Amino acid sequence: MQKRDEETAELNRLVVRPEARGLGLGRRLVLGLIGEAANQRFKQIYLETTDAQKDARRLYEKIGFTKVGEGGLFHLKNNYIPSCVHGLFVCKYAYIISSQINPLQ
Repeated sequence: MQKRDEETAELNRLVVRPEARGLGLGRRLVLGLIGEAANQRFKQIYLETTDAQKDARRLYEKIGFTKVGEGGLFHLKNNYIPSCVHGLFVCKYAYIISSQINPLQ
C-alpha cells in the first residue's frame, strides 16, 4: 500500500501463490490493508488489475470495490501505456472507506 495523495491509498502487486489460493488469504490481506488505510485516515483506496485476473476482480467487487474505468496504467507518467497491453485490459477500482464500518467484521 502506498500513498497516492492526501486522501487516497493505492494497492499494488497483491499476489497469493497459486498453491495457497482458496484459503481466504487474499480476502484477509485486502481487508487488513483497508483497515490500515482507515487507521492512516485515507478516505479511499485505488487499485489497478487486468481483465485476466478474474478471481481477484471478483474478490475486490465482493469486498466493495467499484470498477471506475479501464485504461492506461495510472502510475506511469502521462498514462502512456494504452488500455490494452499484450492483450490484457487494465481495470481500475476504487473503494470508499467508511468511518462507520470496520471492514474486518
